[in-house]
Amino acid sequence: SSSSSTSADEAVLVKSGQTVLRLNGAHYAKLRELFDRSRAAKAAAAGSSLSSSSFSSKAAAADRDRLFHERLFGLLMRYEALQGGGFQAAADGDVFDALLRHFDAAFECFASPLNCRYGRFCSAFPDTDRPFGSAGSFFHFHPTRGSYQANPPFVPTIISSMSAHMGQLLASPEAEALCFVVIVPAWEHSAGWQALCAHPHLRHHERIGQADHGYCEGRQHLRKTRFRIASFDTSVFFLQNDPGADAWPVTPEKIEDLRRAF
Repeated sequence: SSSSSTSADEAVLVKSGQTVLRLNGAHYAKLRELFDRSRAAKAAAAGSSLSSSSFSSKAAAADRDRLFHERLFGLLMRYEALQGGGFQAAADGDVFDALLRHFDAAFECFASPLNCRYGRFCSAFPDTDRPFGSAGSFFHFHPTRGSYQANPPFVPTIISSMSAHMGQLLASPEAEALCFVVIVPAWEHSAGWQALCAHPHLRHHERIGQADHGYCEGRQHLRKTRFRIASFDTSVFFLQNDPGADAWPVTPEKIEDLRRAF
C-alpha cells in the first residue's frame, strides 16, 4: 500500500516472509516523511550531487520505496517485540506545544519514530531508528546548550540513569544555557523520582493529578484511538543550570498554561 492511497485510519500491512505487521495509515505516512527527510538531510550533509530529476526518477523512486519498506519492517518488528504500550506512551500534542511556546523545547530525549513529535529525537534503538531521524541513545547524547523535553520509559532504573546523566550535562564547564523538562510518574517511593526531587539543578516541580490528564497510547500506530487515561499522578521537573534558568524562567503563568495543556 502507498501513502498516497491510504487514509489515516486504514490499516497498512507490511510483510516479510510469513510475518505480517500492521500500522494505521497516518503513521505509515508519518514514517515515510521522516524517512525521506532523514535521507535528504544525510545526502545534503554528504554534499550529494543528486539532482531533483534523478531523485524523482522511476528507478530512484522504486529503490527508495524498497529501502523504506525494508527499514519500516525492521522498525515495526523491533517495537512489536517490546509489546506493552506503556513503555512508549507520550504526552499529548498540546503539552508539546506549551513546552515549545514557553521553553523552546523542540527535541525529545526519549522517543521513537512511532511517537516522536519532531524530526530529530533520541531513541533506544539507533540501528532501526536512525533511518527515521533518531540521534541515538540519550545516554550517548551530550548537548551543551538548548532546551529539551524528556518523557522516558516508566522504568525506575532508566529514570535514575537519566537523572544522573542530566546532572553531568548541567554541571559541565562547557555547558551554556541548558534546560531539561522531565515528565515522569509521581512514584514517590522510587529511587528515580526521589533523585529528581533532590536534583541539584531542580528549579521547579509540578505535580499533575491522575484524574486531570492523560497520555497518547504507546501503540497508537495500531489503534484508531490515540489516547489513554493516566494511571497515576505525573511529576514535571524543570532542571536548569543558571544560564538556562535565565533563558527559560519558570513562571506561574507558564505553569498554569502547561497544566491546561495536560
